[in-house]
Amino acid sequence: MRLPSNRPAARRGARAHVACVLLAAAALAGCSAAPPLRWVQLPIDPSAPRSAPGLPAQASEPARGGAVPIHLMPVRLPEVLDRDELLVPQGPAGLAPLSGWRWAEPLREAVPRLLRDDLARALGESRVWTSPLPAGLGRVQPLRVEGVLMQAEPQARGVRLRARWSLGDATPDRAPRGGVFDLRVPSRTEGPFAGEPAQALAQAHRDALAALAAALADEVGR
Repeated sequence: MRLPSNRPAARRGARAHVACVLLAAAALAGCSAAPPLRWVQLPIDPSAPRSAPGLPAQASEPARGGAVPIHLMPVRLPEVLDRDELLVPQGPAGLAPLSGWRWAEPLREAVPRLLRDDLARALGESRVWTSPLPAGLGRVQPLRVEGVLMQAEPQARGVRLRARWSLGDATPDRAPRGGVFDLRVPSRTEGPFAGEPAQALAQAHRDALAALAAALADEVGR
């Protein structure tokens, strides 16, 4: 005589146990999920109640009489900036993304536009142009800018910006002049990007870009 088997009931119990374990794991994963992403952009205007070193004058100046227009060529940025993450120093030579934050606009698009705006603010709107140039503009001086470095400093005390530049002469037979700007703009926060780190980091990048524009405007005006 064979006794009734309890294997189906055992299998049902095992499946119920597995389902409970999976539900518990899903609940724990939901509790430990990363916070939703937030987005930050480079401020349009670098001006602020507290002054930052190296910023150009905010009021537009008229173009100097007889000055040759400047043609700002496409700005080149280091490949490390061609990403969505906000990068901060980690260790002696490492970089790490700032958790939970992303750039709302690629820096390869924001930096050239804001650099042009800052130059126009310093030199005059009619002095600074980007491609395509309007018909009948005449002679121009090509200005080339290549970003070599643009990143937060160790302990996030500011932003370091290094850029090569060259300014062509309106007369073709004259060689361009240029050089390298190595700028450091301290953070406006009291501590290392205290409070809202992404906001402070974006503002420090913006101030460094404005400082570069001021240095370029000084060279162009010579």
